[in-house]
Amino acid sequence: MYDPFAPNRLSRTVAPAALVSTADAKAFLRVEISDDDSLIDDLVAAAAEHLDGRRGMLGRALLTQTWAWTLDDFPCETWADPYAGIRVPLPPLQSVSSIKYLDGNGDSQTLGTSVYAVNTGSEPGVISLKKGQSWPSVQDVRDAVTITFIAGYGDTASSLPASLRLAALQLVSAWYDNRSAVVIGTISSTLPMAVERLIAPYKVHV
Repeated sequence: MYDPFAPNRLSRTVAPAALVSTADAKAFLRVEISDDDSLIDDLVAAAAEHLDGRRGMLGRALLTQTWAWTLDDFPCETWADPYAGIRVPLPPLQSVSSIKYLDGNGDSQTLGTSVYAVNTGSEPGVISLKKGQSWPSVQDVRDAVTITFIAGYGDTASSLPASLRLAALQLVSAWYDNRSAVVIGTISSTLPMAVERLIAPYKVHV
């Protein structure tokens, strides 16, 4: 599989919804007043930054979002892998919106869907050639290929695996209840305590 993953070649073009709603976060925190709503929203946003997207510690997309990913070339078909595929980062992959490339003359072209197939059932998702097709030649320049794709579990927090939803809420709770980085008792421990176990099965190892 062709896997030229480089995080700095990924840019999010459509952002996801809030990772959890203000109401759900307040219910988890058992906060009934509205005085801290702005703070809670900031903590939810911080939890999303901590977990989600190309800079998040999970290496995956959580709620539905659109990304543009640039490559220098298409993969090379070989005897061992005649239908060399492209592994798409930030699973789970929902769909591929377009594949654009610069041809030998430097003109922008859109690769037709008759050329490639998209497997969203695998993780990561894979773009591969259809039988009898081949990848086009591209201009020898950096970022000659741009793949635009949609990723994430769904549009709302209810579509997330329960462990990831709980991890986000626990991050918010830990930061809301403890405004410093550590809790000092007989032992100094970083916060949050349980999040690492909740998210461990979902970390993408590139």
